[in-house]
Amino acid sequence: MRCLLSIASLGSSIALFSEREGPVLHQWQGSSIDTSAAKAAPSPLSDCPVTVSPGSTIEGGKVLFSYNISAPGLDSDDDEALWARDECCQFYTKAHEGQTWTSVKTSDSAWAGGIYLCTLFDGGEIVAGDKTSSAAKMGAEPEPEDYHCKERKTVDKCLDPVRIDPQRNTSGLRVSCAWHGDACHEEPPIECGRNAAPSPWETPQPLCVNIILADHAVPGPPAGRQLGSFNLTDGSVTQGEPIVKEPTQVLELGASDWWSVGSGYVKNEEWDWIWDKNPFTVCVRYNELLHDGTADDDSWFSVCASGPGYTLLQHGTSSRIKGEVYFGQSSANTSWATFVFWSNETSGSVLQI
Repeated sequence: MRCLLSIASLGSSIALFSEREGPVLHQWQGSSIDTSAAKAAPSPLSDCPVTVSPGSTIEGGKVLFSYNISAPGLDSDDDEALWARDECCQFYTKAHEGQTWTSVKTSDSAWAGGIYLCTLFDGGEIVAGDKTSSAAKMGAEPEPEDYHCKERKTVDKCLDPVRIDPQRNTSGLRVSCAWHGDACHEEPPIECGRNAAPSPWETPQPLCVNIILADHAVPGPPAGRQLGSFNLTDGSVTQGEPIVKEPTQVLELGASDWWSVGSGYVKNEEWDWIWDKNPFTVCVRYNELLHDGTADDDSWFSVCASGPGYTLLQHGTSSRIKGEVYFGQSSANTSWATFVFWSNETSGSVLQI
């Protein structure tokens, strides 16, 4: 048997999370996807996805956020203003319906082009400004794609995956629905984020992990042996990364357990609008319980999730357990990790306490 995690405690004892100095590396089966929000700097005079009014500004809006940019030296003041407009537009692409923003020249730079102020407002109306200013109002957000999750009555249909495009530096399978409460849903039952750097005015949301203990291969026929309950026997997380919602201690057959850790993003100490990425890894291990309440060291599974930005999902099992891992992503761009485990044996008795 190949052991992939050190065991802190066995039997029916309670497992506690231990903090480690840095991310724990494992050679496991897994998948990865780049969900970071990093973008290349927009080129001058690029297209903006919203209608912008040159020579305008915003009146009556509440300031939510603003920052300065320095324009490069361009051929004309008009080109410079257009470049600054597009910079602001790219930065505020995550603004919501009804919010407004402006690009306003505040001064000239001694070494390059002008200094512009990009400001995001809550509400406000577009009014006349000067020739160096531009304003825009965010329109209605597009309707999210309907995956008809509620119509998917089984876990097999709910976790109907699509293969992620390997050309986009990703690998693995993606699902669009979340299984919990013995039903299929559009979103997880707990707060989850995108595992991507939030906008400066947003608060980072947790990275969610879902573990399903199935009575059959998903998708597939029933397993030959019915699994018993599984006990959480080990857990570790990178030092400083909070456990937002703890995993369940004992998983019953058919369980869909949802838990979460911090996003890995924190405010930069020097620039409070810049997010720092703190790499982390969180791992758990579950052992099947025998009749006497002790753990079966030959029937177990382990999962690890690493972030932020570039997400790595890994799982390990003993020879008696089979598993699969999926990236979950809803129409609202919420993301999570789903791990499914089932019996890999064709016959045998139930190992329940």
